[in-house]
Amino acid sequence: MRCSPISLLRERIRSHQWLSILLSVAGIGLITFAGGMGQIEAGAMFGNFLVFLAVISEALFTIFAKQLSGRITPFQMTAAINVISLFLFLPFAISDFMKTNLSAVPLQVWVLMIYYALTASVFSFLLWYLGVAKVTASTAGLFTGFMPLSAALVSVLFLGEDFTWAHAVGMLFVLGAIVAGTRGTAEQPRANDTEQSSA
Repeated sequence: MRCSPISLLRERIRSHQWLSILLSVAGIGLITFAGGMGQIEAGAMFGNFLVFLAVISEALFTIFAKQLSGRITPFQMTAAINVISLFLFLPFAISDFMKTNLSAVPLQVWVLMIYYALTASVFSFLLWYLGVAKVTASTAGLFTGFMPLSAALVSVLFLGEDFTWAHAVGMLFVLGAIVAGTRGTAEQPRANDTEQSSA
């Protein structure tokens, strides 16, 4: 018995996709709030809440990128988003530059800033747009779960933060969501081919 699919951006969300979405949301929630579970400070919980909102914004970003993928090329979308960001942050950057002694900034810091600009603002957007154009938005959205997962691993391995049971369960949920979502997507074309051949 099939459950009735819901149309979102002309994509059909099936039962296994709903399961993967629920697992992903639960996993991201556990990873995001794990750091504040043993803390009473309201500031820590508020920070975790802001990170959680950022993850939701990233998921919406993926959906909108999928909607534009048929009209604008990945290179055009990457260029457009960087130009828009430039104009949005330029007033703040000018204000900071006027207060900063640029000659006192070490060469290593300049190299790191250039590396960060290329990887975070150019290559990552370009690769993401190329990938979103070839898969469904629901599948691409699941991979946003890798961001809090990788951030949690880096914080534990390199920043010395505690690894809690919530981290472990959340990571398992996110990985399970990705496996369920991508496996179901791979099986869907086979089912469609079977239906067409039988017709």
